[in-house]
Amino acid sequence: MFNPEPLSPMESTHNGRALAEFQHRVKNLLAKIRSIARHTGGSSTSLEDFAEHFDGRLLALTRNFRAMARARTFDIDLEELVRDELLSHAAGERVRVEGPALRLPQYSADALGLAIHELAVNAMKYGALSGAGAELAVHWTMDEDGLKLEWREMGVAAVNAAPQHRGFGREWIEQGLPYQLGALTSLQFLQGGVICTIHVPPEHILEVRT
Repeated sequence: MFNPEPLSPMESTHNGRALAEFQHRVKNLLAKIRSIARHTGGSSTSLEDFAEHFDGRLLALTRNFRAMARARTFDIDLEELVRDELLSHAAGERVRVEGPALRLPQYSADALGLAIHELAVNAMKYGALSGAGAELAVHWTMDEDGLKLEWREMGVAAVNAAPQHRGFGREWIEQGLPYQLGALTSLQFLQGGVICTIHVPPEHILEVRT
Protein backbone atom coordinates (compact mmCIF):
# COMPACT_ATOMS: atom_id res chain seq x y z
CA MET A 1 0.00 0.00 0.00
CA PHE A 2 1.22 3.48 -0.88
CA ASN A 3 1.77 5.62 2.21
CA PRO A 4 2.66 9.20 1.23
CA GLU A 5 4.93 11.09 3.56
CA PRO A 6 3.20 13.77 5.61
CA LEU A 7 3.72 17.36 4.51
CA SER A 8 6.11 19.48 6.49
CA PRO A 9 4.67 22.50 8.36
CA MET A 10 6.18 24.80 5.71
CA GLU A 11 4.63 22.81 2.85
CA SER A 12 1.26 22.73 4.62
CA THR A 13 1.36 26.50 5.13
CA HIS A 14 2.29 27.07 1.48
CA ASN A 15 -0.50 24.79 0.23
CA GLY A 16 -2.98 26.46 2.55
CA ARG A 17 -2.07 29.91 1.25
CA ALA A 18 -2.25 28.71 -2.36
CA LEU A 19 -5.72 27.23 -1.75
CA ALA A 20 -6.93 30.41 -0.05
CA GLU A 21 -5.59 32.49 -2.94
CA PHE A 22 -7.31 30.21 -5.46
CA GLN A 23 -10.62 30.39 -3.59
CA HIS A 24 -10.37 34.18 -3.38
CA ARG A 25 -9.76 34.48 -7.13
CA VAL A 26 -12.58 32.10 -8.02
CA LYS A 27 -14.94 34.11 -5.81
CA ASN A 28 -13.88 37.34 -7.51
CA LEU A 29 -14.27 35.77 -10.95
CA LEU A 30 -17.81 34.61 -10.21
CA ALA A 31 -18.66 38.08 -8.91
CA LYS A 32 -17.35 39.61 -12.15
CA ILE A 33 -19.37 37.19 -14.26
CA ARG A 34 -22.55 38.00 -12.32
CA SER A 35 -21.88 41.73 -12.69
CA ILE A 36 -21.22 41.40 -16.43
CA ALA A 37 -24.39 39.32 -16.88
CA ARG A 38 -26.49 41.86 -14.98
CA HIS A 39 -25.17 44.88 -16.86
CA THR A 40 -25.26 43.12 -20.22
CA GLY A 41 -28.89 42.16 -19.64
CA GLY A 42 -29.74 45.74 -18.72
CA SER A 43 -28.35 47.11 -21.99
CA SER A 44 -29.45 44.31 -24.36
CA THR A 45 -32.38 44.67 -26.75
CA SER A 46 -32.97 40.94 -27.29
CA LEU A 47 -31.85 37.51 -26.15
CA GLU A 48 -29.60 37.25 -29.22
CA ASP A 49 -28.05 40.63 -28.42
CA PHE A 50 -27.44 39.54 -24.82
CA ALA A 51 -25.86 36.24 -25.89
CA GLU A 52 -23.51 37.92 -28.39
CA HIS A 53 -22.22 40.58 -26.00
CA PHE A 54 -22.09 38.36 -22.92
CA ASP A 55 -20.10 35.72 -24.82
CA GLY A 56 -17.61 38.33 -26.05
CA ARG A 57 -17.04 39.71 -22.56
CA LEU A 58 -16.50 36.26 -21.07
CA LEU A 59 -13.99 35.49 -23.83
CA ALA A 60 -12.11 38.70 -22.94
CA LEU A 61 -11.76 37.45 -19.35
CA THR A 62 -10.79 33.99 -20.62
CA ARG A 63 -7.94 35.43 -22.70
CA ASN A 64 -6.48 37.00 -19.56
CA PHE A 65 -6.62 33.69 -17.69
CA ARG A 66 -4.96 31.87 -20.58
CA ALA A 67 -2.14 34.41 -20.65
CA MET A 68 -1.63 34.08 -16.91
CA ALA A 69 -1.72 30.28 -17.15
CA ARG A 70 0.99 30.35 -19.82
CA ALA A 71 3.19 32.48 -17.58
CA ARG A 72 2.14 30.55 -14.44
CA THR A 73 1.57 33.81 -12.60
CA PHE A 74 -1.38 35.87 -11.41
CA ASP A 75 -0.34 38.86 -13.51
CA ILE A 76 -0.23 39.70 -17.20
CA ASP A 77 1.87 41.75 -19.60
CA LEU A 78 -0.07 44.80 -20.82
CA GLU A 79 1.15 44.53 -24.40
CA GLU A 80 0.12 40.88 -24.52
CA LEU A 81 -3.31 41.81 -23.18
CA VAL A 82 -3.82 44.49 -25.84
CA ARG A 83 -2.47 42.43 -28.73
CA ASP A 84 -4.47 39.32 -27.80
CA GLU A 85 -7.68 41.35 -27.78
CA LEU A 86 -6.94 43.01 -31.12
CA LEU A 87 -5.91 39.70 -32.70
CA SER A 88 -9.23 38.21 -31.65
CA HIS A 89 -10.85 40.86 -33.87
CA ALA A 90 -8.46 40.17 -36.77
CA ALA A 91 -6.92 43.64 -36.50
CA GLY A 92 -4.13 43.93 -39.04
CA GLU A 93 -1.42 46.28 -40.22
CA ARG A 94 -3.49 49.40 -39.61
CA VAL A 95 -2.95 48.99 -35.87
CA ARG A 96 0.04 50.28 -33.91
CA VAL A 97 0.63 49.10 -30.34
CA GLU A 98 3.50 50.54 -28.33
CA GLY A 99 4.54 51.36 -24.79
CA PRO A 100 6.97 50.34 -22.05
CA ALA A 101 6.96 46.74 -20.83
CA LEU A 102 4.93 46.36 -17.66
CA ARG A 103 2.74 43.85 -15.86
CA LEU A 104 -0.66 44.19 -14.27
CA PRO A 105 -2.15 42.26 -11.36
CA GLN A 106 -5.13 40.14 -12.29
CA TYR A 107 -7.82 42.55 -11.09
CA SER A 108 -6.28 45.42 -13.06
CA ALA A 109 -5.84 43.22 -16.13
CA ASP A 110 -9.48 42.12 -16.00
CA ALA A 111 -10.74 45.70 -15.65
CA LEU A 112 -8.53 47.10 -18.41
CA GLY A 113 -9.09 44.05 -20.59
CA LEU A 114 -12.85 44.64 -20.58
CA ALA A 115 -12.31 48.28 -21.54
CA ILE A 116 -10.03 47.31 -24.44
CA HIS A 117 -12.56 44.67 -25.51
CA GLU A 118 -15.41 47.20 -25.59
CA LEU A 119 -13.32 49.70 -27.56
CA ALA A 120 -12.32 46.98 -30.04
CA VAL A 121 -15.93 45.82 -30.54
CA ASN A 122 -17.03 49.41 -31.16
CA ALA A 123 -14.14 49.90 -33.60
CA MET A 124 -15.12 46.73 -35.48
CA LYS A 125 -18.73 47.88 -35.84
CA TYR A 126 -18.36 51.62 -36.37
CA GLY A 127 -14.74 52.73 -36.15
CA ALA A 128 -11.18 52.19 -37.28
CA LEU A 129 -11.48 48.40 -37.65
CA SER A 130 -14.71 48.50 -39.67
CA GLY A 131 -13.34 49.48 -43.08
CA ALA A 132 -10.41 50.52 -45.21
CA GLY A 133 -8.57 53.81 -44.83
CA ALA A 134 -8.70 54.19 -41.05
CA GLU A 135 -5.98 53.55 -38.48
CA LEU A 136 -5.76 52.72 -34.78
CA ALA A 137 -2.95 53.49 -32.34
CA VAL A 138 -2.81 52.15 -28.79
CA HIS A 139 -0.04 53.81 -26.81
CA TRP A 140 0.83 53.99 -23.13
CA THR A 141 3.40 55.58 -20.85
CA MET A 142 4.32 55.00 -17.22
CA ASP A 143 5.73 57.39 -14.63
CA GLU A 144 5.41 58.15 -10.91
CA ASP A 145 1.78 59.22 -11.47
CA GLY A 146 0.84 55.84 -12.93
CA LEU A 147 -0.16 54.39 -16.27
CA LYS A 148 -1.59 56.56 -19.02
CA LEU A 149 -3.06 54.57 -21.91
CA GLU A 150 -4.49 56.16 -25.06
CA TRP A 151 -6.70 54.52 -27.68
CA ARG A 152 -6.80 56.76 -30.78
CA GLU A 153 -8.70 56.05 -33.99
CA MET A 154 -7.89 58.09 -37.09
CA GLY A 155 -9.44 58.43 -40.52
CA VAL A 156 -12.90 57.06 -39.69
CA ALA A 157 -15.29 58.38 -42.32
CA ALA A 158 -18.30 59.05 -40.09
CA VAL A 159 -18.57 59.23 -36.31
CA ASN A 160 -21.62 60.11 -34.25
CA ALA A 161 -20.15 62.90 -32.12
CA ALA A 162 -22.97 62.68 -29.57
CA PRO A 163 -24.23 59.08 -29.31
CA GLN A 164 -27.38 58.84 -27.22
CA HIS A 165 -27.03 55.17 -26.27
CA ARG A 166 -25.02 54.48 -23.14
CA GLY A 167 -24.20 50.80 -23.33
CA PHE A 168 -22.12 48.59 -21.08
CA GLY A 169 -18.83 49.58 -22.73
CA ARG A 170 -19.27 53.30 -22.25
CA GLU A 171 -20.49 52.86 -18.68
CA TRP A 172 -17.56 50.54 -17.88
CA ILE A 173 -15.00 53.05 -19.15
CA GLU A 174 -16.62 56.11 -17.59
CA GLN A 175 -17.84 54.54 -14.32
CA GLY A 176 -16.49 51.02 -13.88
CA LEU A 177 -12.78 51.81 -14.25
CA PRO A 178 -12.94 54.79 -11.84
CA TYR A 179 -14.72 52.56 -9.31
CA GLN A 180 -12.51 49.48 -9.76
CA LEU A 181 -9.10 51.15 -10.17
CA GLY A 182 -9.54 54.78 -9.18
CA ALA A 183 -8.84 55.58 -12.83
CA LEU A 184 -9.38 58.88 -14.58
CA THR A 185 -10.97 58.28 -17.98
CA SER A 186 -12.01 60.27 -21.02
CA LEU A 187 -14.05 58.94 -23.95
CA GLN A 188 -14.48 61.26 -26.94
CA PHE A 189 -16.41 60.63 -30.15
CA LEU A 190 -14.66 62.95 -32.59
CA GLN A 191 -14.69 63.37 -36.35
CA GLY A 192 -12.06 60.91 -37.49
CA GLY A 193 -12.59 58.38 -34.72
CA VAL A 194 -12.88 57.60 -31.03
CA ILE A 195 -10.19 58.78 -28.61
CA CYS A 196 -10.11 57.19 -25.15
CA THR A 197 -7.58 57.92 -22.42
CA ILE A 198 -7.26 55.89 -19.23
CA HIS A 199 -5.01 56.99 -16.35
CA VAL A 200 -4.49 54.30 -13.69
CA PRO A 201 -2.78 55.14 -10.34
CA PRO A 202 0.60 53.44 -9.79
CA GLU A 203 -0.60 51.23 -6.93
CA HIS A 204 -2.62 49.21 -9.45
CA ILE A 205 0.44 48.46 -11.60
CA LEU A 206 2.28 45.40 -10.37
CA GLU A 207 5.67 45.77 -12.00
CA VAL A 208 7.56 47.87 -14.53
CA ARG A 209 10.41 46.09 -16.29
CA THR A 210 13.37 48.15 -17.51
